[in-house]
Amino acid sequence: MPQPLRRSLLAFLLALCGSAASAPAAAQSGWPFGSSDDPLEGPVASFVRSGGYAAAYAAPTFVGASWRAGVAFEGAVHRGRFAAGLGGTLHSGDGGLYDAEADEPYDLARLLRYARYDTPALYARVGPPTTVTLGQGLLVRDFRTTAAWDERTIGAEVRVRSPAVEVAAFTGDVRGGGVVGAHVEAAPAAAAASPALRSFRLGLGAVHDLGGGDLAPTGVEASARLEVLRRIGLGLSPWVSYAEYLDFGRGVGVGADLGSAEVLGTARARLRLGLFFSDAGFSPGYVGPFYQVSNSRDRIVTAESFFEGDGPLAFAGVPLGDVEGGVDVLTEFDVAVSRAVSLFYHFRRHYGDQRLSDFSFRLALRPGFAEGFGVAVAVERQGLGSFFSLLDDLQNQNTLVLDIDYPLAGAAHLSIRSRYGYTRLEGAADGSGRFLVQRRFEPFVGLRYRF
Repeated sequence: MPQPLRRSLLAFLLALCGSAASAPAAAQSGWPFGSSDDPLEGPVASFVRSGGYAAAYAAPTFVGASWRAGVAFEGAVHRGRFAAGLGGTLHSGDGGLYDAEADEPYDLARLLRYARYDTPALYARVGPPTTVTLGQGLLVRDFRTTAAWDERTIGAEVRVRSPAVEVAAFTGDVRGGGVVGAHVEAAPAAAAASPALRSFRLGLGAVHDLGGGDLAPTGVEASARLEVLRRIGLGLSPWVSYAEYLDFGRGVGVGADLGSAEVLGTARARLRLGLFFSDAGFSPGYVGPFYQVSNSRDRIVTAESFFEGDGPLAFAGVPLGDVEGGVDVLTEFDVAVSRAVSLFYHFRRHYGDQRLSDFSFRLALRPGFAEGFGVAVAVERQGLGSFFSLLDDLQNQNTLVLDIDYPLAGAAHLSIRSRYGYTRLEGAADGSGRFLVQRRFEPFVGLRYRF
């Protein structure tokens, strides 16, 4: 990307952050940003306001293609609006430790799971991004840096909101070499007498990959939404969005949301239906769950070509420059209750000559009445054809997370960590990254102490 354009984008992002800092302090209810309402981070509303725990575990574990000895530690603390969590593992390797988690100083930074501060007007978090979406999701949808677990980076996300303006920004790597993005949404008629006019929102956002080289995508998005109907506490809000990746392609999205950010004061629920029209060089939500391992410079190596092939490696996924465009139909459902339960479903069906459909499912559960118990399930799939492709076996464009915490007798605790993600292979001659599917299973048993 030309340097003047890059400087202009960075200036735009800084201006958005400046707007956030000067926004009025009065807050309004709205939809979550990033991990702002993750039940597994921070206190459970209405049950616990302060406390924490420290734990240590050990077990035989399976990483990659072999069983290893593994030890782990983790801990968390929350005090009012602040919460933080640490965690790390060490596995045996050839002649010592497993190199991928103990071969560079940055591995110490990766011990940070999250550090966050959350109020109705301000949310700020430092840690590996997991579910960052900007605007209507045409550019950035569920971006994360944990697809390749040993390569995760520490990022930051912040949102400031008031009745008239909401500003959200993120970076995938606080060192400055990752994806950066920001989005501002304003209510130009916030003081109008009409409820419909007060609900009218205009949004503008941008995203860029600072470490992506000359082919790194730079995207801009503009959107508008309006609540046209409200019955029994549920609002119907049509929306329209235009997005473009400079030097690549553009797309338009139209749709509607049905739901409420506050249901009986303790829950939220939303059903979203959408229709996307994309030309060549544009795919909705391209900066998403797999962007860390599949982008303009990094590719996913198919397991078939790596383990069975004799010729050159084959790659999964379609680079942005090779996307042919098409029409996509979106169905999405999101519900959360009291920071104790969160359920999210997403399916985007692509109609075109390429397999570009994607699917997301997440369930997080941490009931306040069951001390120490928690479950988290997260499935991401890309490269799908129709909805029935979900019945196919997991192949090359899939991630799976299954975490289970279960208190045993006394301080004894069971902590199961299972991941289906990626590991880095030796890079190509041009410096680009190559990633291969990796399976991890860690059935840890140990001691957990609460304070």
